Amino acid sequence: MADRGLELARTQLLDIVDVGDGAVELLEDEATVADPVLVISLDSSGLMLSPSGIDVRDRERFSVYIPPGFPFEPPSVWSAHRRWAGKPHVQYGRLLCLYL
Repeated sequence: MADRGLELARTQLLDIVDVGDGAVELLEDEATVADPVLVISLDSSGLMLSPSGIDVRDRERFSVYIPPGFPFEPPSVWSAHRRWAGKPHVQYGRLLCLYL
């Protein structure tokens, strides 16, 4: 089951990359069942920023952990840095809350 979940996640992410016109880039596609992490880069240059929000650069890098139970278990997303530590919806300095 874990192999199929990881392959489904990879396929879905590649579909997003294909139609995203550069908004999403897959940087590292070395994910295995033992290390199910895909590294992506997102274009955030067009985001509207709030003075009380987080400081977002034009492109941000994220690690996406694909759990063994995907798609019935949600992925986790970690920032590649700790600039957002202490901000709302950022846990452990890098883990992003995907609920909102």
